[in-house]
Amino acid sequence: MSLYELKRSLLSFVYPNRCPFCAKVITAGEFFCAGCAELDFFENNSRNESSFCCVYNEKSKPLIAKCKENADGYAISAAAKLLHDALVRNSVLHKVDIITSIPARKAALRQRGYSFPALLAKEIAALAGKKYSSKILRLSRQTSEQKELSAEARTENLRGAFIIGKKPPNGLNVLIIDDVCTTGATLNEAARVLEAHANAVFTAAFAKTAQK
Repeated sequence: MSLYELKRSLLSFVYPNRCPFCAKVITAGEFFCAGCAELDFFENNSRNESSFCCVYNEKSKPLIAKCKENADGYAISAAAKLLHDALVRNSVLHKVDIITSIPARKAALRQRGYSFPALLAKEIAALAGKKYSSKILRLSRQTSEQKELSAEARTENLRGAFIIGKKPPNGLNVLIIDDVCTTGATLNEAARVLEAHANAVFTAAFAKTAQK
């Protein structure tokens, strides 16, 4: 039993593990009931592209809302497991040395008190037996909220917004995790900054908006 599994097992004695979709009590080794995760899973058709778990739509939005707005630990663990499995299917995790996440804006941290991408990345790292670091990448300035902007404005909003943190990933293969990918501007800009230091950069998000 891994340390991550042991922690989940011990925690379940205090807070019984529940399926985030139906709220049924499940075993410590489960993340959701069989058949409950009825999401539109994303087809990752190239091992060189970003990896995604599911399509961002009415099926995935309730789970994401629980993760982002309600700090639901069951939902966060389920989302991490689902994205972890997508990364395994896409043959990414075995190539990765270290995992990080998109840095959160200060306004979002003040509002929620935590970063969903960071919690997602930490759990995926624990599931995969990989290292997680929050000090690889940081914001050089505060940006506007992306969801309010057009595709062109998103790219401009993030231009030069990320810089290398206190622990550069020199020579390492890095995986960057985000929660939702719309145009790819956030992950692309973060990857661009890291590529000057890392050996290789992989990107992933739990959900991806459908292409119109």
